[in-house]
Amino acid sequence: MRRWIFIIPQVLTTIDIGISVGGFVTVSQKESGQLLPTPYSRAGVAILAVIFLFTAGLLAYFYHRRRQYAHEENRLIVCVGFCIPLLLVRILYSVIFVVTADMTWNAVKGSPTAYLLMTMLPEVALIAACTFTITKVSPLEKQDQKKKDQRTSAEDPSEANSA
Repeated sequence: MRRWIFIIPQVLTTIDIGISVGGFVTVSQKESGQLLPTPYSRAGVAILAVIFLFTAGLLAYFYHRRRQYAHEENRLIVCVGFCIPLLLVRILYSVIFVVTADMTWNAVKGSPTAYLLMTMLPEVALIAACTFTITKVSPLEKQDQKKKDQRTSAEDPSEANSA
């Protein structure tokens, strides 16, 4: 897979940050309605949804080719698969607010229970899953050395016997 495929979400995230900052500056200059959805917040949530769909598509691509990858790489695919529904819940929280303008879904003045269940807990679970998975994956240098050792032993059986 080409490297630029993985740069697309980074570029979209940078654009989203720019839109969010621009929207905040614009809205903060007004006195009323600062917490209601704006065209900037709608654009930001739309970009987040696109990033989510892109990530889900990449997961599907890698999942269907999982037999081609090493065990540790499969562990990473499973982690992303676990995180996708959590990300969906997190994004739905923002989408609901932007679409309905219902203050129950506002992160600042909304329902603490909705925020806890749809934002905080999914994010904590994401961090826990990713941290756990990362700690179980060998550093790339060790993986590269293991591959070199396997190739060397496969090419020269005498070295494998002497070791």
